[in-house]
Amino acid sequence: MAECVCLENRKTFNGSRGFESLLFRNFTSSSATLNLNLDLGLNLMTSIEKYVHQILRFEDNFPEEALMHLIDREEEAKPYLRDILANTFANYKELPEEYVGHIFALYLLAFFRDEQGYSFAIKFLELPEPYPRALFHDLLTQSYPAVIASCYHGNPEPLYTLIQSDRVSYLSKVIALVAISILVNRKTLSRSDFAKFLTQFLEHEKDPALLAVIAQEVSDMHLNELYDPIKALYAAGAIDEKQYSLKLFETVMASDYTNPRKFFLIDDIFEELNGRA
Repeated sequence: MAECVCLENRKTFNGSRGFESLLFRNFTSSSATLNLNLDLGLNLMTSIEKYVHQILRFEDNFPEEALMHLIDREEEAKPYLRDILANTFANYKELPEEYVGHIFALYLLAFFRDEQGYSFAIKFLELPEPYPRALFHDLLTQSYPAVIASCYHGNPEPLYTLIQSDRVSYLSKVIALVAISILVNRKTLSRSDFAKFLTQFLEHEKDPALLAVIAQEVSDMHLNELYDPIKALYAAGAIDEKQYSLKLFETVMASDYTNPRKFFLIDDIFEELNGRA
């Protein structure tokens, strides 16, 4: 318990800003703090907090050593990583510019295949613009769908709800669709169930750009049961052909092309984040 008091009384954590202090104050009520190795005494910089601290802010060097320690201590690290994400979500409008703790935390949970990471990944996509991109930058359109797929544990409803929501951005819906493509391609999510969802969704969706994305995903996955509904939407002028043309749709549908990026999960956090976070 002495460690909890020490953490709570710090106004800053080794010179970090107030937001990081808030993060660590909130750790004091978590099981992670209670499970500290008591042999470490008051020297927090020899406990896991040392490595958690090193992933919170952008520094000159990539925190490879800290990440390796957190990976080696996966079960001990998970509560801290979830706390980082919970606090980031609660304070997303007030983050200091150099703060990147949420990125490392979410990608670590994806690497761990952590089910709670799935909920957090979707919650961040539900934030209003410009916050999803402000929080994750280019990662949002590069590997974020793989983060969602890596944390997936059998419930597609949050993704379906996000895609149907009028309150989330076009970009967030696209990311959710690509994540579903990964799940279908890896046979983690039923093709027929997704096709059924899309069939119903297409009856009401009016956004030409989003319909173009759906046409691309359908062709990439070769969902033949959606061929006629998509063709009908092209014929009605409902799909933005500048974004994804009917000719390209038909060509890909008739081919054996598969997009390798729509199969991968987060298996190497160092490759995904080094130089990007």
